[in-house]
Amino acid sequence: VDGIIGLYLIGIAFQCLHFTEEFVTGFYVRAPEFLGFVRWPTEFFVTFNLLWIAVWLLGAVGLKSGLRIAFFPVWFFAAGMVGNAIWHPLLCLATRGYFPGLLTSPFAGVIGMILLSRLWKITVPTYPAI
Repeated sequence: VDGIIGLYLIGIAFQCLHFTEEFVTGFYVRAPEFLGFVRWPTEFFVTFNLLWIAVWLLGAVGLKSGLRIAFFPVWFFAAGMVGNAIWHPLLCLATRGYFPGLLTSPFAGVIGMILLSRLWKITVPTYPAI
């Protein structure tokens, strides 16, 4: 679990950088408009992201404390990081230009893939050969 927690915390720090890029470049305006909705209030976008960061940090505390349920937010986080690496470039293609969050999304994907690989090794049961 210790090999997971360190990478996970680096990932959370990187997600903070990704969130900053999205905030500064107006993701909360562009994403809803792309989907045909009204822009999200700045307060909603910031609160939404900070709440997820808090959940993920609690997941790290839970892992360190040996709580198996804490793996859920860690798996969710890792999958989301990989999703960032996929969706942001696709949004750029769809809009034919830069879409907020693009610059940090590939790095998030790498962290997410490594984390998923490590999670798989320690959480997926292995069965003895028959």
